[in-house]
Amino acid sequence: MRVLRTGAALILVAVPFAVLLVAATEWFNPPFTDDQIRASIVDTWEPRAMVTFAELVALVLVGLALVAALLCMLAATLTYLNHARLTARATALTGQTFGPLDGLL
Repeated sequence: MRVLRTGAALILVAVPFAVLLVAATEWFNPPFTDDQIRASIVDTWEPRAMVTFAELVALVLVGLALVAALLCMLAATLTYLNHARLTARATALTGQTFGPLDGLL
């Protein structure tokens, strides 16, 4: 399970990094010359358009995964803080102690 999480985390970082690297490289060094584009849109623009579309889809999926992960972390934090707050109130009102991690362990 740990390997799976590590692999997923690597993908979430590697995909945008790879696309960014390719995009930056192409920004400063366009992939085709003017003559190549004039000679054949089918061999230049069309394949690059398909690659661009695939990259954008991958980035949207990775972006959604990152947003979902962030929302999960925020929800988990708030859930625990609510529990800790309730535990503090219960301790103050009853004198009962609850153990490690506000009684969760």
